[in-house]
Parts: sequence; structure tokens; C-alpha cells
Amino acid sequence: MSSTKKIKINVLLFYFCYIVILAATMFRYVTGIGDFLQKIYQPIIYVLLLVGIMNMEKITKKKILVLFLLAFLVMITKYISGTNTILLLCLSIIAFKDIDFDKFVKFDIRLKIPFTIIVSIFYFLGLTAVNIHYRDGIIRHSMGFSNPNVFSNYILAIVVEYLYLHRKKLKLRDILMILIGIFFIDFYADSRTQIMCIALLSAMLLTRQYVYKTLFENKIFKFIVRNSFLIMFVLSLSLIQLYKAENEHINSINSFVSERISTSTAIYDQYGINLFGHKLELVTSLESKLTGKKAIALDNLYIYILLSYGVLSVLAFYIFTYKYMKYVFKRKEYVIGVIMFSFFIGGMMERFCIEIVYNIFLLYFSYILYGNKKSITTTESQEKLEAAI
Repeated sequence: MSSTKKIKINVLLFYFCYIVILAATMFRYVTGIGDFLQKIYQPIIYVLLLVGIMNMEKITKKKILVLFLLAFLVMITKYISGTNTILLLCLSIIAFKDIDFDKFVKFDIRLKIPFTIIVSIFYFLGLTAVNIHYRDGIIRHSMGFSNPNVFSNYILAIVVEYLYLHRKKLKLRDILMILIGIFFIDFYADSRTQIMCIALLSAMLLTRQYVYKTLFENKIFKFIVRNSFLIMFVLSLSLIQLYKAENEHINSINSFVSERISTSTAIYDQYGINLFGHKLELVTSLESKLTGKKAIALDNLYIYILLSYGVLSVLAFYIFTYKYMKYVFKRKEYVIGVIMFSFFIGGMMERFCIEIVYNIFLLYFSYILYGNKKSITTTESQEKLEAAI
């Protein structure tokens, strides 16, 4: 089989897998469609594994050993936690080879926009699960997803990907896109974390000619960004300890962040810490309404990784994110660095940034794994596929 043929198969299979994963996730609660897509979704993990194996042809022995150890950790945590999140993330990164990142971002946004619109239309037609929240007298709509924050995650992803594609020079229409995204999140879902992420990224992009010189070449700022995962993890643990000490300032913060600190503390005390994590018995707000069980959520990303996947996974994530940030700084991909940095800050309140359907920028790690440059020569078949979509 020729090299061109291999690249063609790998690319087509990855795109197919991603379409199924995204559609199954976004249409999960649509009547008559969700169950069907979930049945197709299950075998996709094996297809991604096949693509990953096909991509191993020219990888170094050292990296193969690292991947083997990582695979061992991933399988243990999957078995214990009962979730596919980390497995899907790792397989997607390994399978994301010979694909131009910018073109994939364009492809993804062309899927997410119509998918979000379609699910929202189904919601207003009464063809999806309905999960309405109330906060301070404000109605928060799920818009056809499991809860309002999930809808906001997709709007955030669309806005961030749009800004990434227009990163070289923001125009008036780009600012309008930012405001439209914030309006939809605020009006329908009232999700503060996602609005904060958009505002932070927008501010840094709009002032980039000053920010790049003053911040991105600053050693202290580089250290903070490269170690942002570890810093947020330590901060999350510190908040739990301060809450236990009944610090009045932390109690005020806890009220502002919708009791997230107290909830994290209760779950932390219930399960404790070990190397490989636990199977957390969490109940989403939608499941709570359908079953009558009390809702139990753990929204802090760092405490979730610690309790669900264990200490070794926290260490692996830190190494992963440190190398990632170091690589994007070295290549002066500052916008990707800012995106991930803002997502890591958002991880204090939401878990979206480790799931590829919300954060496709995780796939950029593939270039570190395979030693590829950002701009990869695309085969004719891939260009036709991306142009068609």
C-alpha cells in the first residue's frame, strides 16, 4: 500500500470518527436521533484505535514506550472511573496525524454552527429533553442539551474557533461575533464561566500588539502559563482546605460560584485520594429531574481529575499541558496558548476543556507527538474532503 493511500485512509477515518463523535454528543437528547447515534458512537473508539495503530509506523521507540505506559494508565482509569473521556482524548490525539490544524478548525466550526442551530430548533419544537434552571430569578435554558452550561460550551467553542481563524487581524465583524456569542450565552443560559473565557480571550486578542511584547516575552508570565494546570490544581485544593477552615471570604466566594467549593469539598471528603481514582457516583441535573435523585455535580476540573482518575493522571496531565504550552510558545502560537490558558482558568468552574468536542485545541498536541510542523502538506483527497465540507 502506498504512503499516499495510507494518509488518505487515516484522514478519512479520522474525519468520519469525529463527525460521529460530535453528532452523537450534540444530538444525544434529541428524540429519535440520540439513541440511534449512541449505538453508532460505541464502535468509534475501536476505529480511532485502528487509526492510531496505522499512525505508529514512523514513531520513535522512546515515544512508543511512553505511549505504552500512558495506555496502561488510561485503561486502568477507564476501568475504575467507568468513563471514556481520557481514552477518547488520547486516541483522538494519536489519530490526528497528517491533518492541517487550521483546516480542521474550519471544518469543525462548519459542523458546530448548524448542529447547534438544529438542536436548538428541536428544543423549541419540544423534540428534546427539557432542563430549565433558575438562578436569582433568571430562567436558564438547556436548549436541547443536558444543561444550560453545555449549550454555553458549544457557543464558547464556536466563538473561540472563529477568533482563532481570524486571529491575525480582528475586524468590526469579528467583534460583532464576540458580542453575538456573549448575547446567546447570557440570554438563554446565563453561564458566567463561558462569558469570562470569551472576554479574557477577546481582550488579549484586541490588545495583542501590546500584550505580545509585554507578556509573552516575560519570564514570569511564561512560567505561569506553562504551569497553569498545576497552579489551578493547587489553587483548587487550597480552596477546599480554606473552606474546611470556615474562612468567611471563601464562604462568600462559594456562594458566588453556585456552591461549587462546598460541593467539591463534600465529594473530596467522601472519596479521598488514590493513584488511579474512583468511580464517582455523580447525578446530573437532568438525571435528577428524570429519576428524582438528588443532583450531585463536580464541576471543578482539577478535583474531578484527581478523584475520578487519580494522582498519576494528575501528574500525566501536568506533563502533557506543560509540554503543550512550552511547544506553542516556542512556535509563537500565542493565540493557542491564550485559548488554553483561559480554558484552564475556566476549569476551576467547568470541566469542558478536557473534552475534544468542546476543545479541539487539545488535538494540537499531535504535532508534539509526531514532530510535525503546524503546516502539513495535505493530500489531494484531504483537500477535496475539507473543501466539500
